[in-house]
Amino acid sequence: MNIRPLKQSASNAGFTLLELIVVTAVIGALAAIAIQQFQLHRARAIDASKRSDLKNAAIAMESYYGEFLSYQSIEPSILWSDTEKPAALP
Repeated sequence: MNIRPLKQSASNAGFTLLELIVVTAVIGALAAIAIQQFQLHRARAIDASKRSDLKNAAIAMESYYGEFLSYQSIEPSILWSDTEKPAALP
């Protein structure tokens, strides 16, 4: 029994241009979807972090009030320099 391997011609050896374009388009579409989801989850994480920071600040203020029976006052000069001070503050 004589078995000969199949010979491939040079024209059938690679991918066609159309196949490469289709694969590139599919990968691009998947990447666009993935980037949108990543940005959405990143924004949600930032919002959750901000909510957590506000909650911690509220807890700290209530702890201060529980100990001193008044809320902490902050001198405006501590928060802003003379050049940055808002017009509404004295």
